[in-house]
Amino acid sequence: MRLFAYAHAAALGNSPFPGASKYERNGWELFDARAELQRIVNAANAKDVWAISGINCMYEFSPTYPSVLGVPREAMKKKEFLEKVADFRSRQRIPALSWLHPVHKTSITRCAQPLTGVTMKRKEEDEALMEMILRTTNQTQPLAIFDARPMLNAVVNKAKGGGWEEKTNYGMCELTFLDIHNIHVVRESLQKLQSALFPKIDEVNYLKQIEDTKWLQHIRSICEGAAEMAYLVEEGRSSVVVHCSDGWDRTAQLAALALVMLDPYYRSVEGFAILIEKEWCSFGFKFAQRIGHGENKASDDERSPIFVQFIDSVWQLMRQFPAHFEFTSSLLICILDELYSCRFGTFLYNTEKARHVENECATQTVSLWSYVLEEKRRFLNPLYIDNRNRQVFLKMNTRIAFIHVWEEYYARYNPDITSPSYAEHNDNMDRFSRDLLKQQRHRLHPGG
Repeated sequence: MRLFAYAHAAALGNSPFPGASKYERNGWELFDARAELQRIVNAANAKDVWAISGINCMYEFSPTYPSVLGVPREAMKKKEFLEKVADFRSRQRIPALSWLHPVHKTSITRCAQPLTGVTMKRKEEDEALMEMILRTTNQTQPLAIFDARPMLNAVVNKAKGGGWEEKTNYGMCELTFLDIHNIHVVRESLQKLQSALFPKIDEVNYLKQIEDTKWLQHIRSICEGAAEMAYLVEEGRSSVVVHCSDGWDRTAQLAALALVMLDPYYRSVEGFAILIEKEWCSFGFKFAQRIGHGENKASDDERSPIFVQFIDSVWQLMRQFPAHFEFTSSLLICILDELYSCRFGTFLYNTEKARHVENECATQTVSLWSYVLEEKRRFLNPLYIDNRNRQVFLKMNTRIAFIHVWEEYYARYNPDITSPSYAEHNDNMDRFSRDLLKQQRHRLHPGG
């Protein structure tokens, strides 16, 4: 089956790149996995302890992983070492680098669950890799492992051959379960939220209906977990490893949101696009199955708003720190709209391999980022304070009173909520912001 993205690109022309007749920049060239890993490692001056591995260049080592991986330099001495670690991790998804703190050299790495099973199996190489990650920094804190699952779910997975890092075997680690619910619970929660917001609002029972959806609690659990990870890396000076079961749903949510909190670069338009490419697209989030592109089975058990939750969580962070993002919520809504439209190839298929090797998205479809970069001005935040050249950590308040329903997105087609229109409101806010900035500049530079 060929999705709309291919016909759209054909209509715009594919030379010298898909969509070249309409867009100045090729969005497929925005993200270079090797270059982004080098940026992260160089910023921390950590080339002596971290290396970029091409062990997965043909996608044979781990078919759902990126073609290049960041791993401790110690682990590169023998190819067999990483292969043995892969044998012990679900889907061969070994601990791989997401981010390094530029000052402390503390890291965030992501992976899938270890395959300990009920017999408490061990793998010497897996335990050794955790020690290597710990040794990449001079800090004395233990390695913090965050298992995104509720412990009960992890126990069920253990009975099926999965598991977690037992303290007796990973003595240098501290394990925390984050109690974030799975794709099925989240899907049902969003369905309830939609019923509460559309087509009509129950004025009497609205607040109770929102509470009963548990949606805000689910968003809070993601924000809380990511905030705890980011705090440990920034202020606790601990390195963090995060996983769920297979390492592509809750793991992506937590790692990506923590990076937005930690790294100002990912709060720019280009940086946010690169973050999505890195933590979601390249690390094998199953867009095709979770969104259901090209399928008419609305009741498919694999569908779930995992990526929507992440974007919602970013919006929650933006509410608390409105001047720290180069973009407004209009970019977030645009991304979610195009997630479902199939107009661009960015979110098609389940893996990097399927997207770029098997289905040639980079040469046969237009990238969403071509469109975003072309329309960048309409996404810009006039209140933005550019902190990309220094480390500014966003310490999020994750108490439930600070987590809100994103009505601008979920209820935008309900006239009872969105009147006057959010577009009109945003235009007014943009004008107000521009006037405010002019006044501030005039006070600072009266003669300018």
